[in-house]
Amino acid sequence: MKLAGKALLGIAITLAGFIVLFAIIADTVIVASYTDLEDQEARLNVDRVVAAIDSELSVIDYTTRDWAFWDDTYRYIQDRNQQYADTNLGEGTLETIRMNVVQFYDTEGKLLTERGYDPFPQSNTNDLAAIREWATGNLPGMQPPENGEGNRGILILPGQEAYLVVMQPVLRSDMSGPQAGVLLMGRTLDDKKIGEISSTTRLPLSYEVRSSGASTVFIPLDGRDTPWMTSVNVLNQSATASSATISGKGGKEALGLTVTTLRTISGQGRDIYRFFIVTFCILSLLLGAAILLILRIIVIKPLDVVMRQIRAYGEDPGDLSPETLRGNDELADLSSSIAGMVHNIREKDTALRHSEVQYRTIFENTGTAMRIIDRNCRTLLVNSEFEKVLGYRKDEIEAWSECDPFIIPEDLPRVTEYFRVRQVDPGAAPRQYEARVLDRHGNTKTAVFTVALIPGTDLSVISLFDVTGLRKAEDAARQSETRYRAIVEDQSEIIVRTSPDRKITFVNNAFCRFFGKERGQLEGSVFSPDLAEDDTTRVDALLASLTHERSVGNIEHRVFVDGEEYWLHWNHRALFGPDGRLSEYQSVGHDITSQKRIEQARREALDRISQNMEQFQALNDQIRNPLQGIIGIADLANGPFTERIMQHAREIDAIINKLDRGWIESSKVREFLRKHDKGGGLE
Repeated sequence: MKLAGKALLGIAITLAGFIVLFAIIADTVIVASYTDLEDQEARLNVDRVVAAIDSELSVIDYTTRDWAFWDDTYRYIQDRNQQYADTNLGEGTLETIRMNVVQFYDTEGKLLTERGYDPFPQSNTNDLAAIREWATGNLPGMQPPENGEGNRGILILPGQEAYLVVMQPVLRSDMSGPQAGVLLMGRTLDDKKIGEISSTTRLPLSYEVRSSGASTVFIPLDGRDTPWMTSVNVLNQSATASSATISGKGGKEALGLTVTTLRTISGQGRDIYRFFIVTFCILSLLLGAAILLILRIIVIKPLDVVMRQIRAYGEDPGDLSPETLRGNDELADLSSSIAGMVHNIREKDTALRHSEVQYRTIFENTGTAMRIIDRNCRTLLVNSEFEKVLGYRKDEIEAWSECDPFIIPEDLPRVTEYFRVRQVDPGAAPRQYEARVLDRHGNTKTAVFTVALIPGTDLSVISLFDVTGLRKAEDAARQSETRYRAIVEDQSEIIVRTSPDRKITFVNNAFCRFFGKERGQLEGSVFSPDLAEDDTTRVDALLASLTHERSVGNIEHRVFVDGEEYWLHWNHRALFGPDGRLSEYQSVGHDITSQKRIEQARREALDRISQNMEQFQALNDQIRNPLQGIIGIADLANGPFTERIMQHAREIDAIINKLDRGWIESSKVREFLRKHDKGGGLE
């Protein structure tokens, strides 16, 4: 098939596809949107009818509350004064307030007064009896709601008459209690009322009582959680019916409302759909013809010239076709480019050979051991660095029949599996891995292999880097770290290292023993010893003050472990990284609890010595004063025992003088102890 035929077929298929796609989209969007709009309008219509009924019920509720919350009604329920009924429920009252039934009940459910209005009295009498029977059985359980709304809803009698009924508790005008009784008011929901609602809403409305008629059914409508269920049914191409049904106990439908309307909206949607489809088909045919004509003039004819030129170059690349296109479009550029195509091919062939020489030079002198193998693991090319690392000659390496005979047996299965997986899925095998190799002289070396597939081929290039010296250095570093940890662990001092956010990075055994913790509980977490509040503030201030210039600080503080007080002396050192930022704190602690307790005992002993000396001095004064009195009395008496008394008094005085001198010496001792007390307890 010629290019013109293919273009025509492609345009036809494309336009047909667009027409079908547009038809589907139009049917899905336009017609469906009009149908949805019609459905929404139908639901809105039935919602308007339901709202009208609810509005009617609200009017009844307002009238019932007006009568129920009235002091005259409250007194009437209590004193049964017939004048209230005669005055307020006279002939024509129910017609005025548009009520078909009014009933007053006391709190025990006894009917006090009943009025009914209906053009057919016999029917009304039967309805009143049915309403009275239902109300008498339901009033005792009725409790007045807190918001004063009462009970309201639709009451369907056994004869299938429907009433809009409201019951309100009888209260005072200020809605205070206690409740005196219950007032029931109702309005029939018959053909006349449905006609009024239809006239008000301007909608063709019909209703159907679906109750079985065996018993009275009451459906509460409190305005908060409406039980109406709405639906829309398409009757035919020209009409639709929207319905609202309400159900009684057990979910059985009791009353149905139906609004029948014409399907004018969907008809308009179908007309618009047909118009768009016809218009789109006509435009598509015109567009297809225009595209085909433009392609023939601009593309197909010039392309025929280019094809003849290409065939001429295929026969003799040096012959320039006389039909070379002239112009400034893409096909003219293509025709001009063909003229230099052969020349470029020759130049690229020369450059390719030159690139191969450069590639081999780089491959040979890269400084990294390299080897190229095919998918059968045959060595195609190897450089001198590879020979140098393993000690084998190039011809020996290229004669290997195995993939990697120089890898030690323990690592060979793993490397062989990598090669196998790489042939199936290049991304599933590691690009770089480490393995041990044996050189020609039996020396074991550690090497890092880097493997890459050459794009567009089944060849692999393998680079080998000898890291034996690096691994030995790493082993030495690990051994050094092990020795360092052993030294730290054997220290009796408490050693801990923390990050700037106070997370523990290392603790020794002494730290774990002192605080009774496991290493796994501490490292990687924040551990806060139990310190006094002022000690915690001092420690935080000290750590915050450490800088690169002043990186060491000392502090003593108390710590509580299992409820027992200890004293620790800490040497805190801030460690900074190469960038000058704080990287870690290293803290070395000493338990000085015994030293602190000895100092405390010494201070207490010195305090007791000082107190005893003060008491001793006061005792000397207390002895000397009475002694002087005795000497004076004995001298005045001048009796036979005077001399002996004086002699003993002088001896006592001499003893006291010695004690004074001893007290003076003891004061010097006390001052000496004060001066040399390291704890400073007597200062």
